[in-house]
Amino acid sequence: MDEIQVKILIELIIEWNKNRFEININVDDTVKDLKHIIFTLTNIQPNRQHFTNLTYPVSMRNDFCKIKQLNLRPRSVIKVIEVQTVENNRLPALSIVPYPSLFERRVTRPRAKEFKFLNKPRLDKKLVVLDVDGTIYDCSAPHCFLAARPHLEEFLTNIYEDYDIGIWSATSMKILETKMERLGMNTHPRYKLLFYMDKYSTVMASYKGCMVQVKPLELVWTRFPEYGTKNTLMCDDRKLNFYLNSNNGITVTVYNYKNHHIDKELKYLNTYLKSIAKVNDFTKINHEQWRATCDDDDSRD
Repeated sequence: MDEIQVKILIELIIEWNKNRFEININVDDTVKDLKHIIFTLTNIQPNRQHFTNLTYPVSMRNDFCKIKQLNLRPRSVIKVIEVQTVENNRLPALSIVPYPSLFERRVTRPRAKEFKFLNKPRLDKKLVVLDVDGTIYDCSAPHCFLAARPHLEEFLTNIYEDYDIGIWSATSMKILETKMERLGMNTHPRYKLLFYMDKYSTVMASYKGCMVQVKPLELVWTRFPEYGTKNTLMCDDRKLNFYLNSNNGITVTVYNYKNHHIDKELKYLNTYLKSIAKVNDFTKINHEQWRATCDDDDSRD
């Protein structure tokens, strides 16, 4: 009979710069894994993290020490500070898997690109995070004209008056950048994109007994404190992508280039986003029925 592997988690509290973060981590994970988690929460590179209150076993290399070897009690506080390093010894940026208490951890290899900053947030603007494939783009289309969802340019230009725009795609950064160039979104004169995020910023979460890929907005808010639950929306054709932030999600119909001549989804979405642009707290709105708020003439198929 095969041996059943049981994961034992321990809850820890990370303290940094007067902030505290609660995490769950597998006791068989290493200090290196812990540093990757802290990088997501604090943006401090792993090689610049120093723990002021951890004692390592003798003859044990710090980063490869397992959590269980630290003899920590549940909810132990780990104090971390940022230290300076020699420039030549600085590690490249790592793509890690975030580990808030409600996430099931997924082990991945470090990646150099998972988040690309493009422009600075604008004062008093809200944030819209857009998916790409199925939401504004159909990669199966034979021509660029058909690949772009109808009304895309008008949609982006209009919502840019009230919202900063981020792009989060479940593809690689290289493919994402290629699609943005193909759509002309990377250098458009009438709007500027805030950031790109790729598939390595997604996490796996438990949903009805299965593990599903999701896009936690906490990763955006950690990097851009100007935004949070009250002023952020995510538009995606896959509802599960915002499973962890359901009050901030807007589900759109899947775009198929064969319906290009009749597709008006972005026209409707434009109307909706403009209508709620002045709302102080997006979580107070039921976005499930967003189309019903559009004018009859605009929302009729």
